[in-house]
Amino acid sequence: MALATSLTTVQGFNGALREFQTVLTVDQRRQLQEIKTVPDTDTVLVFTAQLDAQNAKRKGRSVATRLPTFLQCARGFSAVVDTFVSSHPEIAALVWGRIKLTMLIITNFLSYYESLTEFFLDLGRICPRFAEYRTLYPTSTRLQKSLCQFHAAIVTVCKHVVETLQRPWQQQLLKTFRGPLEEEFKPDRANIERCSDDVKEELVLAKSQADFQEQQLQERERQKASKSRLKLKNFTARTDDKLDHIGPWQLNYEKRRAAERKQQLLDSLSKHDYLTPFKQSRRKRYPGTATWLFETPQYKAWFDGAGSQVLWCSGKIGSGKTILSAGVIDYVLLEKRSSETLVAFFFLRFDDQESLKAENILRSIVRQILQSATSAGELESLLEDASLDPWAGLRDISTLLEKSVNRLKNLYVVIDGVD
Repeated sequence: MALATSLTTVQGFNGALREFQTVLTVDQRRQLQEIKTVPDTDTVLVFTAQLDAQNAKRKGRSVATRLPTFLQCARGFSAVVDTFVSSHPEIAALVWGRIKLTMLIITNFLSYYESLTEFFLDLGRICPRFAEYRTLYPTSTRLQKSLCQFHAAIVTVCKHVVETLQRPWQQQLLKTFRGPLEEEFKPDRANIERCSDDVKEELVLAKSQADFQEQQLQERERQKASKSRLKLKNFTARTDDKLDHIGPWQLNYEKRRAAERKQQLLDSLSKHDYLTPFKQSRRKRYPGTATWLFETPQYKAWFDGAGSQVLWCSGKIGSGKTILSAGVIDYVLLEKRSSETLVAFFFLRFDDQESLKAENILRSIVRQILQSATSAGELESLLEDASLDPWAGLRDISTLLEKSVNRLKNLYVVIDGVD
């Protein structure tokens, strides 16, 4: 029964992916075929910067900055979906490609751009967070199923959006008279919200099952450690049927522990929220802001690595240096895109005393560099080599930073507010 249910879920998921293509034009299908990359940790930042660059002539503040929460939901799912849909290894790129293409199509319809980005901003508020299911997803088939159904609903609403935008203008005008655009997608939102509630329920169940399995494994270890063979024999006789599950449980437990260990190691480096100040600065930026800087000889020399490795931009308080820093980050994300190039950043905030400490700045930058490490073992090795622990001082952090930088071909670091 479980196998049949999983098969039905996969078929429904693949069906949603196929249906999306039926509303595309020939050029859009060709464009979709070109989106084959699996999203990585920087993908959302890069893509929203691209959207703003394409809408540079639009008046007002950045609109694409409304989308990261929704897009991050899709990116997180793309990172794990192949665990469930193993027969379709490129599934992550297919999911991300459809969502990305939808956003690109929306940018061509300025009259709808504002309302549709608001719609996806609203959807982002009910999307499951990757951090909530990251360690539970690989070992819970029910959770995998509910997340597939949720993202199938997301792909379906993307299809509806594209379909709506491509209607003849007469039909669009008629729809406008009948009611606002939000009414058009009300059933889609209701379906997505229902799927989101299902995911929340499965998360609770998966957590309970994981806790139960861990308790059973701990009980078994205690029994094995017992010196009384008689007690161990009696326990084994009573629980033969339970012990059949120990192998898979042990494997699931080890997978969860490895994922949790990696997260703990990253958190031991830094838990500082470096993204929020950047997102806030992005929202305040208007199209075209900071482009003058990119034309200066000093910036070009720094960016190309042909001059000083340090570019210092000073100015009075309130002159726009923070907005300028956000523009530089977006520029680097867009222009220097490869697996061997990374941009790390940090915004000092005078209302946050912890952000003003040199050690915390370096810790955050090191974490950004190392969060792409493949495993907990790789992270652990780096931290041990640098003799780093939660109480390490500035010198130890600097040593780890040097080791971390050696992993990359190019590294750009943008720090705002040092002066």
